Amino acid sequence: SIAYFGPDNLFVLGSLNNDTDCTDRYAGTGVAVEVDGNGYERGTITADANTGRLSFAISNETDGACGAYDRTRLNQRLYLTSLTSTRLALRATTEVEELDPDSILRPMPSSSSGLFGGWRGTTSAAGTTADDFLVAYYDDATAGAASGVYVAVDANPAGTCSLVDSGPAGGFEIGQYTFDGVTPLYTSSTSTLCQTRFDPDGAQSISFTPDFLRYTDSQASTPAASFVYNKVTRP
Repeated sequence: SIAYFGPDNLFVLGSLNNDTDCTDRYAGTGVAVEVDGNGYERGTITADANTGRLSFAISNETDGACGAYDRTRLNQRLYLTSLTSTRLALRATTEVEELDPDSILRPMPSSSSGLFGGWRGTTSAAGTTADDFLVAYYDDATAGAASGVYVAVDANPAGTCSLVDSGPAGGFEIGQYTFDGVTPLYTSSTSTLCQTRFDPDGAQSISFTPDFLRYTDSQASTPAASFVYNKVTRP
């Protein structure tokens, strides 16, 4: 899973669930749910400072009854039970019982001058308009070229991307990558993303500046071939 909790109360959550109950128990309307509840949630979140209870306003989602928000459990309450520099713990309860053990979220390891860590995409070439595309690179590097695992979620997809899975054009992706400092190579193990984001057949490059990363796929045409990402920093 990958999650973003922003200072503007925005949250984006993407996860790979592989649980058919996520779809079967979904009670929403007008939203396509991805097979097995894979996908994302996007919206705003507020917290009660006294109790830690979290309240959600969902803009869109494709993970059905999975994720942080469950439409089928209207009396479900999600509480922030622990927040430290190394972990965030959430607990789901109803009025009479705890539903699950704490879900633990940990900050991504990050390099201030390199690829590793979390990045948030933008909708403008200048990198000034924040988008809801998130990608995290986890370093597995040994000798030679960097390698590791990447996780990506797109909660605000371009409308021209074709439908993937049974959900809309956004989605969730996880896989392996290698990076020689210029050209990233991606091997997706699971993906419901628009393929122009991480195109295994494209000619790709990454450039760094002091403020952002620019990812370019020369074969991408829609959306635009060049994407800007800003490093996700912790408050």
